[in-house]
Amino acid sequence: GGSAGIAAAISAGRRGLRTVLLEQHGFCGGMSVASSIHVFDGVMANHDDKELAVAGVAKELVDRLESIGGMGCQDNPPECLSVDPEALKWVADQMLAESGVQIIFHAQMVDVEMNGARVTSVIIHSKGGLFRIGADFIVDASGDGDVCALAGADFDLSNNLQPMTLHFRVFLPNGINRSWKELEIGCAEVLNRA
Repeated sequence: GGSAGIAAAISAGRRGLRTVLLEQHGFCGGMSVASSIHVFDGVMANHDDKELAVAGVAKELVDRLESIGGMGCQDNPPECLSVDPEALKWVADQMLAESGVQIIFHAQMVDVEMNGARVTSVIIHSKGGLFRIGADFIVDASGDGDVCALAGADFDLSNNLQPMTLHFRVFLPNGINRSWKELEIGCAEVLNRA
């Protein structure tokens, strides 16, 4: 139910495929919602921070968020689109429902079943217990390649792991006004001291 899973599920549903989306949380939206990383990086063009670099489902999501006032405060670096996490949950749910996608919340994939070299089903655990979901096509949008790893695909685990994001929300008391650049410098100073 993160950004990749939302896009894949909506695209499949719109093509008339019976689609099930598994989500470990009780809402879709991925890290933008679950961890309040409330910016969309990589959607604005590198050469022009006023031009979208995405199309399709991603652009539609941004357009719908803008239409309901779901793009958060604009006091961020210009290349970052700030999003209201609660609005993102709502818009994602609407788009998935319109596409005929069935969502199973509070679900964790725990195993796969194979026929030769092909994954034919996933085993999930949810509030209702263990379930098997068979499928003609399985998209691994876990972010960690969990389906592929459980299926025995080769993978490398680097000693140089990507660090967690340094995006976070800052709320200032009334009367304190700082630009995103001032906050960025102040936060960097605190991080360096830490």
